[in-house]
Amino acid sequence: MSRPLRVLALAGCVALAGCATPRSDRSWVSPAAVSDASSIAAAIAEWLGEEAPPATSTLLVLPVSRRQADNGVTAALTADLRRMGYGLATSLAASPDAHVVRYLVTPIFERHVVVRVQLDGVEGARLFYRDGRGGLLPASALTMRGTL
Repeated sequence: MSRPLRVLALAGCVALAGCATPRSDRSWVSPAAVSDASSIAAAIAEWLGEEAPPATSTLLVLPVSRRQADNGVTAALTADLRRMGYGLATSLAASPDAHVVRYLVTPIFERHVVVRVQLDGVEGARLFYRDGRGGLLPASALTMRGTL
């Protein structure tokens, strides 16, 4: 497939990824993304650090389903957020001022992953690709929708 057609097909997949989202009260991680857990978690934590200052913010990270409870992205993200100095809430009832965070991680094609993060209704999305050595690198700019 020629490069322009591949890019067009990839853009179409990214656009359609938003159409098939899981429940809005859950985060979601594809099982195929587990090998990239630390890279994905670092990218999510970096964006959250830019949008909500760690020292003064409490986050309620919406959980994944019980079937996904042992995924590496969730564990790595929680560890990164704590290391950055975030307070992590267990519910909005316990922490009504907490920022609500939801993340969705979806591999597309053989070498690409879409990461979507929602913070209080603002969504950031970024496409990543796997380089020749197997590392995950940004393939697009962070695309944001909504305002805080």
